[in-house]
Amino acid sequence: MIAKKDFQGGYSGDTFNQLSLTTRSLWSLKRLERQECQTLAESLEEKKHERRKCMTIVGILGTIHNQELREKYNSTLNLYKDIIQEFDPDIICGEVHPQSWIKYLKDKNEKGYWGEPASEYWELIFPLCEEMKIEFVPIDWFELDVWNNFDPFDDYPEEKRKEFEKFDDDWFLKQMSTHSFGRIPFNSDEFDEVTKQKYEWLYQVNPKDQNLRWVIRNQIMIQRVKNTYLKNHEKRILCIIGADHNYIFKEELMQESIKLIYPLR
Repeated sequence: MIAKKDFQGGYSGDTFNQLSLTTRSLWSLKRLERQECQTLAESLEEKKHERRKCMTIVGILGTIHNQELREKYNSTLNLYKDIIQEFDPDIICGEVHPQSWIKYLKDKNEKGYWGEPASEYWELIFPLCEEMKIEFVPIDWFELDVWNNFDPFDDYPEEKRKEFEKFDDDWFLKQMSTHSFGRIPFNSDEFDEVTKQKYEWLYQVNPKDQNLRWVIRNQIMIQRVKNTYLKNHEKRILCIIGADHNYIFKEELMQESIKLIYPLR
C-alpha cells in the first residue's frame, strides 16, 4: 500500500451506463468525445464477448490510501469509481481484514479503530458495492497484537534506524516520481519496478520481519483471491489493493488459468 505508516504509526513499508446515443447525437459531439464514446462502446462489447466465452477475468486496481496524496497525484475517488464501473465486476476482493468487514456489516458507522479499512472503502467502495449489487470479499491479513513487534528497523540501534528511515523516505519519493507513467497513477511497470526494489531492500534489512509483514501477508491475500475465483467460475473479479501490492499480485496471478487485466487502462 502507498502509506509510510500503518496501524497507529507502525511501519508497513507498506455507470458506465451503456451508450444510448443516437447516431445523430453521437456525430454532434466533438471529435474527441466521439472517439471516447466509441472506445466505451467497444469496451462494453468486449466485456459482453468475454462473458459469452465463459472466462474467469481478474483485474487489479492499485489505490492510494491517503486523501492528500490522492489529490496531489490525480488519483481521485472519482477516477477509481470510473475505473470500477468500466471493469463492471461481479465481485470485488478488497484490502480489508475479514474482522473489519464483519464490524462494518454489524455497524456501518463504527470507525476510528486500529486496523480499520482505508478511507476509499468507506467513501467509495463499500457504498458502490451496495449500489451496484457487487459482492465484496475481504482479503487482507495481519495480526494486530503482534504487528508492532515486527517493525523491520526495531532491531537496530537508534542511529542506524534513522539511517534506514531516511532510505525509506528516499524510496517513497522514488515511488511518487513514477505517478505520470501509464493512464492510472501508480498502476504501471515503472512504479512496480521501483516498488519491488524497495521491498527487496527491506527484506535485506530484516528478512524475518519482512517475511511476516510483507511476504506472508501477500501470500494469504493472493490465496484468498484464488479461493474466490475458484468458487466463482466465469465471473469478473476485481482486486482493489494498495498500489504497493500490484507487482506481487501481478507476478502471482499471471501464472493462473485466468485472464488477468493489469493495468486496467
